[in-house]
Amino acid sequence: MVAPSASTFEERHQSAAARNPADLLFVLHTAGKQTAFHQGERIPIVLAFSSSSTDKYKLDSATYDRSGRLRSEEYVLDRDDAPDPLADYFGSGVIGGMAGGIRGMPVLGPEPVDVELSLNDWFRFDRPGHYRVFVKSRRITREALPGETTDGHLVGVVPVSNILEFDILPADAAWEAAKLAGIQGVFDTPGSAGEKPPKGIGVPYQAETAEYRRAVQELSYLGTTGAVRLILVRARMEEGQIDSLGLIRSPHRAFVEAELDRFLTDPETVITQWDVRLRALLDYVKKYPEPALPLSDAAAMPTDWGKIRRILEPRQAEFEAMVKARAVALIPAVARKSGQARESSAEAMAALAPESAKAALLVPPDDFGMSRADLIARFPQLPAKWQAELLGKKWALVRGPEMVDVLLNFIRNYPAEAPEMSTAYNLWHGASNLPESALARIDQLSPEAARRVLLADVASATPRFAAYAMLKLEPQSFSSADATFKSSLEAHRDTAMPLIAHFGSTALIEAVHDRFPHPETLPCAMEEPVLLYFLRISPEEGARLLKQSMAARERRGCYRVLLGGLSSRLWNGAFEKQSLASLDDPDPEVAASAAQALAARGSAAVEPLLWRRLEQWSEKWRGKAADLRSNPITGTGPNGGDDNLGSALNDAISSATAWLLDEPRKRRLVALCIDDVCRQRWDAPHSGPITVKAANGGAIYGLKFQVDDYQAATLDAVRAKLTQYPTGTRFQWCAAPDNDPFDQFIPEEKGEMYASLVQFLAARGMTLAAYKPDACQF
Repeated sequence: MVAPSASTFEERHQSAAARNPADLLFVLHTAGKQTAFHQGERIPIVLAFSSSSTDKYKLDSATYDRSGRLRSEEYVLDRDDAPDPLADYFGSGVIGGMAGGIRGMPVLGPEPVDVELSLNDWFRFDRPGHYRVFVKSRRITREALPGETTDGHLVGVVPVSNILEFDILPADAAWEAAKLAGIQGVFDTPGSAGEKPPKGIGVPYQAETAEYRRAVQELSYLGTTGAVRLILVRARMEEGQIDSLGLIRSPHRAFVEAELDRFLTDPETVITQWDVRLRALLDYVKKYPEPALPLSDAAAMPTDWGKIRRILEPRQAEFEAMVKARAVALIPAVARKSGQARESSAEAMAALAPESAKAALLVPPDDFGMSRADLIARFPQLPAKWQAELLGKKWALVRGPEMVDVLLNFIRNYPAEAPEMSTAYNLWHGASNLPESALARIDQLSPEAARRVLLADVASATPRFAAYAMLKLEPQSFSSADATFKSSLEAHRDTAMPLIAHFGSTALIEAVHDRFPHPETLPCAMEEPVLLYFLRISPEEGARLLKQSMAARERRGCYRVLLGGLSSRLWNGAFEKQSLASLDDPDPEVAASAAQALAARGSAAVEPLLWRRLEQWSEKWRGKAADLRSNPITGTGPNGGDDNLGSALNDAISSATAWLLDEPRKRRLVALCIDDVCRQRWDAPHSGPITVKAANGGAIYGLKFQVDDYQAATLDAVRAKLTQYPTGTRFQWCAAPDNDPFDQFIPEEKGEMYASLVQFLAARGMTLAAYKPDACQF
């Protein structure tokens, strides 16, 4: 946000706009061409971009960012009495940071492309009067000219808009009251279900209609004391849904602080960690009102992340101390709460000030005040939250062979839930509920016991662990489940087929044939399990059907993803044969998928064939790299993705399972490069030890291991990879740090993995250094 003096405003605009490309038009106007607004009224602005040139400019049309603020524009106002309402939030340098979001990237043409935003996100208009503003936008890119850039094929263009003029009306208490009442009226309109929150006050259940979303936005901008109260009333109804930006925007900061304090100490309010951080932020910006980094001008932001870190780290350390102090100060108020409000608020205090929360008896001690023997004996009767903690971060408290029978009985007696069957294979990558968490721990202690549970479950009419079984067990025939599978196939074929694909026997082959006579006509999500079944049960028949599916390309694109999906589940001679044939497919995407499948699952025998295909590709495009590249603006080109094929072949050879990317192979890749980017990648010398990474992302991301660029799903696969390295190789252990809240490994598990790998490598004349934060990047 920039506010030059009025005498220079026109000159500044004229100078900036003179640099606009002649074929690019950027028009700024208000939605509906409204020219007068009340204080606190949303000012919707439209950025309209067009070009008289076709396929020359590309627009980033994002209208939001997960950090809460887009930095695409610089707003230049002709007055200096309209403050940035979010300066305290985004300028503090101690809060926020997550960025990104869904956005379109249209190519500009004669028809304008509109981007609608709110001027209130950058200015708060506390004074009536006439205002003028123009905008510089960094949303536009074009193809770089020869020699114009060294770090890509695109360069940014910064067009300047026309001057927008509008008026802010004098404060109007009647309008403010009517606006707040209208917003409240929208909130008071029952949703489709007519439900109300448990406490039954304030805000009824509300469907996410456009009117509802607009009311939420208008409330956030209004800024009056009544708006602040309504924001907090709504926050009481939905835990964790406080409108932080709406409170920060309000010009009544002292009132916000007082009301937020009342909100936090209210006996019925659930306090979240974020609520405490928000209150601490108000303390922090009172002490440090000046922003740590530029607020609006993205060009002024330091590009040296080391410099940014040096600026922010001391501030963040002090802020964390203030957050903890706030949490400690709130402990007496939490102790006076009851029921769910007390329990949830206590968890927040324990996360922010654990020792103080335990001392105040808000939360139990780490071991819940019980011995290991008591925890094991009483596990089935413990609260579900405690059970989840013991199966998660506190597993070390009970881990041991005694838990196998305890967890088997726990699973057996756990209330059955309706199974959620799906045609998709990769819904989850790990345990997603308590029974699955228990089963995962059984699998660590006794793999055979876990297998027996899964076999019995798969054969049941209502399997509880269907997705988990497909994730954990290799495809194989369970004849004991055939009768159940046949009934399920007749009753609901689409949800039954994924399990049959994995675990059905040859006894079902006719039934599957009858139900799915032409796999190549099915939706992609169904085609894959049907082909998997036949490839596993009858490789010759499966190979024939796979060939038909790969050839079925009219008005469908399943053939492009089949090889990748199937290879993650099955690998046999029939499938390898099709993958080898597809290396020469005229569709580069199919050939790339085949290369990746062969590298991940193929033996060392496939390596010469991948080299042959890369050599053919290199010979075809050597000296013509510019012709290979797609248009950086439109993303299209005459060569239909052949550039991606080259990258895929390089990646396949460099990260294959069956061989190591050693120096001779690197030199060979360099020799086959057709551009400098590729040469720099493989010519770069490797310095220091090779990293071995381990992380457990739980239900969403699952187990992940990595050795240099090679990725594996199990520790056994890591060991197999390590045997390919020569004697004397040095490795660096990079498990996720113990304080990583998203990692599900307990320290004992990481310690045992590290110790086992140290011993494994020492027997082969190699070393593994212990974890060091400076040596590991995640």
